[in-house]
Amino acid sequence: MKQDDIFILDISDIGCYGEGIGHYQEDGYVYTVFVPFTLKGETVKVKVEFVNRKKGLVFAKFIGISNASVHRITPECPYYKKCGNCNFQHVAYPEELNIKKGILTQTLTKSGMHGVNIDDIVPSNVFKGCRNKLILHFGIVKGQIALGFYASKSHDLVPIENCIINGDWSGKLIKILTDYANAIRLTVYNEETETGLLRSVVIRNIDGFISLTVVVNGIKLPQSDKLEKAIRAEFPRFALFFSPNKRKTNVVLENFVKVIGGTDEEVSIDKLPPARVSPLSFLQVNDDIRRKLYDFAIEKTKGSRNVLDAYAGRGMLGLHLLQKYSEANITNVEIIEDAVREGLAAASKLNLEERVRFFAGDSTKILGEVLELVKPETVILDPPEGGISRAEIETLNRDTRIKKIIYISCNPATLGANAAGLAAFEPVSVTPFDMFPRTFHLETVMVLVRAH
Repeated sequence: MKQDDIFILDISDIGCYGEGIGHYQEDGYVYTVFVPFTLKGETVKVKVEFVNRKKGLVFAKFIGISNASVHRITPECPYYKKCGNCNFQHVAYPEELNIKKGILTQTLTKSGMHGVNIDDIVPSNVFKGCRNKLILHFGIVKGQIALGFYASKSHDLVPIENCIINGDWSGKLIKILTDYANAIRLTVYNEETETGLLRSVVIRNIDGFISLTVVVNGIKLPQSDKLEKAIRAEFPRFALFFSPNKRKTNVVLENFVKVIGGTDEEVSIDKLPPARVSPLSFLQVNDDIRRKLYDFAIEKTKGSRNVLDAYAGRGMLGLHLLQKYSEANITNVEIIEDAVREGLAAASKLNLEERVRFFAGDSTKILGEVLELVKPETVILDPPEGGISRAEIETLNRDTRIKKIIYISCNPATLGANAAGLAAFEPVSVTPFDMFPRTFHLETVMVLVRAH
């Protein structure tokens, strides 16, 4: 077995990243072969890209099919298989949900969680135009500045003109940005030489209000008034931000943004009072699923007088909780100070200041101190992909006043590992939500109660 070998393979399983898995025997070896964009039950032609002979692993490219699954459909996106953004545009949506539930089940089982019932995935009402956030990178293609995604496992730019997962607004803004950059002959950041100006752009569409942040390797964005004018012609409601990032890093946004155009107006999200939304503030990317997930999580807090949200963002979940349960109080911990200010402003407009508290800080460092102050019965966790820390796990296990944990996770592997570490608690329900249609990613809500 070597690179560029071509052979026929039967796909017998699906891996944790949505890739098809088959087994191929040659010269006394049985290789496990991973092939993206294939489905269980298919017979496909593949081309070897990488071989790990010691581990018996092969990574191959899908180049043809002789027996297609009944669940296979024609992808609608012209960039599919190239841009690295989607994994399941070749799959009918009901089967995509079945595959993702299987991935979640397998991942949690490997973490030692046996016998826990996993609910069916709560589907997204739409998957075309379902995302409110888009991150793109600048590059040079055929001598012109372009915007696009990085191909899977690389920093090779795949230029795009539109993203159907985000909607038509994405195409309009991509054209505005590239026309502006090419017209005034800006430069593009080069990772090797660390020179060039334009790095990335972060765009949010918040109920028709466009928040656009240009990330640059410099201290200003030249002739930004021209970009502002072009945006205003298409989007009357917008704010244009500038964010310097001069470090050699894969982190897109640093901790500084500045309004340089448009109007940084207050916007209403999910019927909460209008408030400013900083580009640095966390906001779930799928509006439909965010509402369903928050409603579900809030229902699970019923009966709790004191609730702590340890990764609260702008505190949206907590404000909805207070509106539903008049006897409840919420304490929010959040590391981004802009988000804390936004949350406090919204609470004030709802006259809920007496029932909500914010602590600006890192939960990994201040969780124990906050628990001592507020003594919650229920703790909500919605950490980044890496999950919660060992220190947080030990703190939660020790505090016997905590009767319930509602863990919201975007990573089944860290969810399983963290749940296993929370030995003082036992999981009673696992409910996945399809926050990220057409990808292998999931948002999962696990409810754990203190073991007796």
